[in-house]
Amino acid sequence: MPSTRKRNSLVLGFGINDADYVVDPAKKSGIGVCPAYHAWLRMIIRCHSKAFLKKNHTYFNASVCDDWRYFMKFREWWHSNVVDDWEIDKDLLIIGNRVYSADSCVFVPPWLNRFLLASNSARGDLPIGVYYHKREQRYRSQLSMGDGKQKTLGSFSSPSQAHSAWVEAKKGLAAIKKVDMDNIDVRIYRNVLKMISDMK
Repeated sequence: MPSTRKRNSLVLGFGINDADYVVDPAKKSGIGVCPAYHAWLRMIIRCHSKAFLKKNHTYFNASVCDDWRYFMKFREWWHSNVVDDWEIDKDLLIIGNRVYSADSCVFVPPWLNRFLLASNSARGDLPIGVYYHKREQRYRSQLSMGDGKQKTLGSFSSPSQAHSAWVEAKKGLAAIKKVDMDNIDVRIYRNVLKMISDMK
């Protein structure tokens, strides 16, 4: 992790630490890193760390807006919006958004961030929610229920049929969580449905 103690120091060649206080006190002081700074630094890393991007291709072409290059500007937004143990999301309010900014970002609970994970590398060439059952020689559809359990939705003659079953079941799970999503921002639920429909 880059050194961050000097005021106005450049972070990963992009961010500017303009804090008027020490954001990461020495460990011996017993005081931890400023949580606003930690969130800002993680955002900068996602967009500007070559090591991070090499392992996390979904963040290619993601960027941070000019205002948020400056930590203290980000900190203003953070203090007005932060929810304990929630995470910053950049594309639930605006589908396909690649820019971290005050207009596009929102704090969401971890379950909502995980809800739309596609796990592309794990499932290979088959559509999301689908696997091939060798003994049956049919395609099965399976849905993660969000509690560590998987629900089998049936077996089908084609991957597209199995995937369609997954889409409908996933939308059903989203409907159960609609009130929770609406309490965060009323745009989220409709965007989640659109994103589920577009998942391959």
